[in-house]
Amino acid sequence: MGSLPISIVKLTNLKSLRLRSCCYLRELPSRMREMRSLVHLDVDKWLECIPCGIGDLCHLRSMPFFVPGGKTRCSIRELGALDLKDKLHIKCLENVKTSKEAKEAKLILKNDLRELCLSWNLKSYINRKENSIDIEEEGKSITEPIELSKKQEYSVDMPLVEQILENLQPPDMLSHLVIKEFPGKILPKWLRDSQLPNLVHIALVKCIKCEILPEFKNFECLKVLILGMLTEVRSLNCLGQVPSLEVLYLLYLPLVKCLGAEFYGGDVAFIRLEYLELKFMPELEEWYEVAAGFEFFPHLATLIISMCPKLKKIPSNFSTIKSLKVTVDDEILLSSITRVSNVR
Repeated sequence: MGSLPISIVKLTNLKSLRLRSCCYLRELPSRMREMRSLVHLDVDKWLECIPCGIGDLCHLRSMPFFVPGGKTRCSIRELGALDLKDKLHIKCLENVKTSKEAKEAKLILKNDLRELCLSWNLKSYINRKENSIDIEEEGKSITEPIELSKKQEYSVDMPLVEQILENLQPPDMLSHLVIKEFPGKILPKWLRDSQLPNLVHIALVKCIKCEILPEFKNFECLKVLILGMLTEVRSLNCLGQVPSLEVLYLLYLPLVKCLGAEFYGGDVAFIRLEYLELKFMPELEEWYEVAAGFEFFPHLATLIISMCPKLKKIPSNFSTIKSLKVTVDDEILLSSITRVSNVR
């Protein structure tokens, strides 16, 4: 079923409409604005558009997915009239055409919002030429699609997309933030300047033009950090100084060659980290040993290393590690791993 029967809008006293797991549902009735008692609209990620007038549902408090543009050309400014709480994923942000429109969504005023995902579709920016690369068809391995995407020519108005993200500033009380497929080079000031003091979870995924990361060490509550498919990032400055960090994923960062002094950021580093995963780091060559007497990874329990073909050595002084999972056939690295103590 690609759509709901139009007669559903006659349920004007309905407070909750749960459509989770309706994987074939692509659109909602155009007259949804008539369901003025609706408080919970539980839609799923398969939805391709939102009906115009959704902002008229003044009692609506939860709607986990919002899609601007599409068949209905619904504007993101409709969010400005809604007092949403808990979780919100705004997808297809490439359909937002002006920074003013983004500002009128008034995300910063949604004080009960706790989890926010902002995502674009990078494919929409590909220059359509006869010789354009079909990423889906030609990518055979997990890393190949990313390599192919780097060869694509993208047509992006950088100042516009960067200002759109700047104007989608979340409220201070946000705890979870995910940014996917952002096509700009510069991340927003509200993230660079650590203006979200309550963040415990940050994920930056497939932001293939971003070169410089925020100063994560200034996020005092941050516990989980996921950096994935950031193909222009060369340095992971001071990640070791994030005071509350417990889980760190470094996934496909092809220009990162070394984990050393910049990575640690001081004589004491990763003081609360329990889980570390390095995956698809094709140019990572060195992971420096730390000197005796310094406090590094004092609580690390799980270390996973996968598809890091140039890595020859890892530190041996992981005194607390209990689980080590490594996908490697390099004898030099294997000899380094055998020196790690307490491994189960």
